[in-house]
Amino acid sequence: MSKVNRRDLAGEVFYLHRLALDALREGDSAWAQALGRHIYRVYQKYRLRGLVRIKSLVCKKCSMPLHPAYTLKVRLRSRESGRFVVYTCRACGHSWRKVVR
Repeated sequence: MSKVNRRDLAGEVFYLHRLALDALREGDSAWAQALGRHIYRVYQKYRLRGLVRIKSLVCKKCSMPLHPAYTLKVRLRSRESGRFVVYTCRACGHSWRKVVR
């Protein structure tokens, strides 16, 4: 068995993400979600943590590929504790925050 090149796999993950976004544009959300699950499996199997940020590619709850205005809502919030960006998946409603410094 040959050794897997992680950089090639990272390129493959981005290619799969592009295919999933094309499927979303065509209206095939089931195929896009299946591709999202495959992206997540490849990411976990080959430990691409340093090369690919999975939070920006796939929803953690429903495996829908994330793209602003299609499947991702992005809002900037400001409170006494500081500023943060709120991301919300339009498919399942899952939301998460990222602190902005």
